[in-house]
Amino acid sequence: MIDTEKLYKASLDTKTKWITYIFLLVMGGLLYKSFEALQRPSYGSNNSSIYVIIIIILLVILVNSWIKKVQFYQLTEDLLIIKTFHEQIKIPLYEIKHIHENNQIPGGPIREIGTKGLFGYRGRYFLGQWGYVNFFATQKKNLILIETLNLGIFVISPDDMELFNRLQNYIEHE
Repeated sequence: MIDTEKLYKASLDTKTKWITYIFLLVMGGLLYKSFEALQRPSYGSNNSSIYVIIIIILLVILVNSWIKKVQFYQLTEDLLIIKTFHEQIKIPLYEIKHIHENNQIPGGPIREIGTKGLFGYRGRYFLGQWGYVNFFATQKKNLILIETLNLGIFVISPDDMELFNRLQNYIEHE
């Protein structure tokens, strides 16, 4: 049983911030050039449709990555909640089988689908002995791998590792 409800911050680490800033800078430049090219007469050329497609693709990538960014993790009496802008992933505590700290997660993850640095690490990754896992991380430190009975495997990265200790305490006492 968890004693009280608590929120855990999910801040971006320096590498993730730089990847995000660089993407935004490149995207801004491409958008500027695309809009600039659209304002020039094309003399029957199809270049304008290429620029429109570039703009749409970049905006879709940006918006999709931003709305899936982890905002915070919440631990209640019976749930671990992963909160993003558009959804809440609820993991019942009774579903948690094992948890592992970042120094117990060998090798680097191989991304199948998702973002790797743009607003965090989100998506489905292949992670060695655990197979496919669901990443909901914003940084590469403080990684917590959560094995569940029926919901799959999750990786989160709270700023405060107290969350790991509280989850471990719950598992040991249930």
